Amino acid sequence: MRGARATVLRSGPGVVSGEFQPGRGFCRGHHGELLQGVAWSPRRSEVVPALVTIPLPRHGASAVFRPHRTHRGVHADGTRGKSVRAAEIVLRTCDDLGLPRPPGGTLQLRSDLPRGCGMGSSTADVVATIRAVCDCCGLPLDDLHVSAIAVQAETASDPLAFDTTPVLFAQRHAEVLRRWDRPLPPVRLVGCRLPGQPVDTLGVSPPAYTSDEHAEFARLASAMETAVRMGNTRILGGVATDSALINQRYLPKPDLPRVLEICERTGGVGVQVAHSGTVCSVMYDPADAAVDQRILRARRALDAAGFDSTAHFLGEDP
Repeated sequence: MRGARATVLRSGPGVVSGEFQPGRGFCRGHHGELLQGVAWSPRRSEVVPALVTIPLPRHGASAVFRPHRTHRGVHADGTRGKSVRAAEIVLRTCDDLGLPRPPGGTLQLRSDLPRGCGMGSSTADVVATIRAVCDCCGLPLDDLHVSAIAVQAETASDPLAFDTTPVLFAQRHAEVLRRWDRPLPPVRLVGCRLPGQPVDTLGVSPPAYTSDEHAEFARLASAMETAVRMGNTRILGGVATDSALINQRYLPKPDLPRVLEICERTGGVGVQVAHSGTVCSVMYDPADAAVDQRILRARRALDAAGFDSTAHFLGEDP
């Protein structure tokens, strides 16, 4: 965490009478991006990749970190290399701050997020891990410091540490380019997974967006500002749709036009996608008196097209 500052507690919920206790952490996933492209970084004085994700209610990853008294290193079952790296970074951070910590520990992770479809399963594991190790060591870190460690562990990371707070996040630089002081407008999502394989964004160069697209992303970020300030679900849907259409020029989803047609036919406010994944959704305004009927029609249409549908609600419980 270059340049990071953290408040240190000498004891915490995981430290009792000098003995380290198991630490626990949780992180919710997301349902893809509302906006993904580039934005200006004041800190770096350049344009950088940036995104806004849409939080996924009631789904995520939980972690338990069980400290070892003598054995060094972090151990975990399965292919959890990023989470192990994240845990080791937290332990080194304790060393840097002069905070006592266990020599190592065992990491246990559980998640109900599907893998490899663009719902933040990897980042959710990593953030839950960071929170669990911090809980064990009595190390309080704010959301930005947690995100900085996640980027170190993953190279590029989703802004899941911010929970439901909407942020425009530089996913490769752990920089918050814009933070909104209000929640996203409430929205009903009729989700599905499109055919195809997710794209390993770390294995390919970022898209070479044109100057016109740079201007378009700036316009969409401004529209996002308006949507959040006004609580306007329709404007939010327009941002998501325009961002998805720009993404079609670089990482095309052959079946997206079918989803867009279903959105228009059923009165949705927009379509959002996981830009490098397979998940997408038709968005509906929960204030619409006919929303339940629209969702039912959309689910039937998506199921008939071979896209198994799901339903999610972002906002207060209906």
